[in-house]
Formats: sequence, structure tokens, C-alpha cells
Amino acid sequence: MCLFLCFVGSAASYAKNQVSVGFDNRYISEGRDNLQSGGIYWASWAKEFNDNVLFASTYGWSEEGRSNYDELNLTLIYQNSWAGIGYSFSATRIEFFADDLSDNEIGLDLTWLTQSGAEPFFNFVYSTEQNGYFTTLGVSTQYQINPKVTLAPYLSGSYDNGYIVEANSGYTSTNVGAVMTFSWNQSLLINLQLEQSIGGHLVRVEPESKNDIFWFGMHLVTDF
Repeated sequence: MCLFLCFVGSAASYAKNQVSVGFDNRYISEGRDNLQSGGIYWASWAKEFNDNVLFASTYGWSEEGRSNYDELNLTLIYQNSWAGIGYSFSATRIEFFADDLSDNEIGLDLTWLTQSGAEPFFNFVYSTEQNGYFTTLGVSTQYQINPKVTLAPYLSGSYDNGYIVEANSGYTSTNVGAVMTFSWNQSLLINLQLEQSIGGHLVRVEPESKNDIFWFGMHLVTDF
């Protein structure tokens, strides 16, 4: 999964811990519906040790569409910036308890910090179990609607090389979406996300795949 962290506060007064709970009506990643039908619940905890190092754990479970599906992600992240580029390296252990499976992933995230408001980004993840990688290239921006509400629309495209389809590669999806954040107070946020995923040729040839998928999610986030 893609872990969404949004610690409240400045770098000088960062939050030490973050807890979030939420629900997505579909489990969409890499242009695919991982459950074929139904939604998924998420609970996560993240601890920021300093401005550069944090640990995150995320558990997702669903009893809809595909019974007894669950996954646990344990991620160690190093983040920093250099020459106007924000970057992070991550190592993740994933456990699928119901399926008795596991995986290890190594990730790289880059964000170009521009003055125009539109920020290009690049994500790379490598799976040791699949021996393949997945990349995403996109652009996002953020609008301050009022002191308590921000809107962050984004556009991205993704490419797979053996990560979701073994011994195959190609364009997987184009994703158009937005995240709206409501700041209830200084430590409590509500995130609403909407996305339209348009399947590329690699997704379209998968059996029982859905080419174009709309999904939404709502997550409650608190820092302390």
C-alpha cells in the first residue's frame, strides 16, 4: 500500500507520534482492485524520532468481497532534502497473515520543491518476493481554501516491471484525484480522498480486472 503521513507542525516542533484510522471503499493500488469488490479498513501508528527518521506500522483488514484479507506493513523511513528536492528511502516488511504470505520492499520517493505550487514527484518500489519494481511519476499541488481546509489535487501515471505481473512490464494506470484536509484543531485532521484510476494496457489484459475504477476514502489523523 501507499502510506500517507502528514505530521502536523513545523520542522522545529514536529509531532512525535501519529495515529490514524480510516476506511477506503475499494483497495486500489498499482491500478488494480486488490479485493475485486468491497472496501478495507486501515489503522496506523507512526513515530517520528527526529526530522529525518521515522517508523510506521499500518494494518489493513477486510471481510468484504474477499473474506479474511489482512496485511501488516512495518516501515522504516529516512527523509531529507537537497538542492530543492525532497527525498526519502524506505524499507518495508509486509505480512499477509490470512494468506500466510510475506514480502520485503525497498522504496525511493522524490519530490521537486518548486515555488510555482505544482510539485512533480517520483516513486519507486522494489519487491524482493516478486523480484520486480513499480514506478509512479506525477504532479501535485495544494490550495488553501480557508484557514482550516486545504485541497491537494494530483495527477500520476505508473509503470510496472515484474512487480504486479510476473515476467511482464508496461503502463498500468493513470490516476486523477484529490485529498481534502479539514483541520479540526492543531492535532486532529480529517482527510477525504477521491480518485479515478484509468487502467493501462497491462491492467486491461489481467483476468477479471476492472479497467477504470473510482474510489474514495476517509481517514481520521491525530498527532501527539
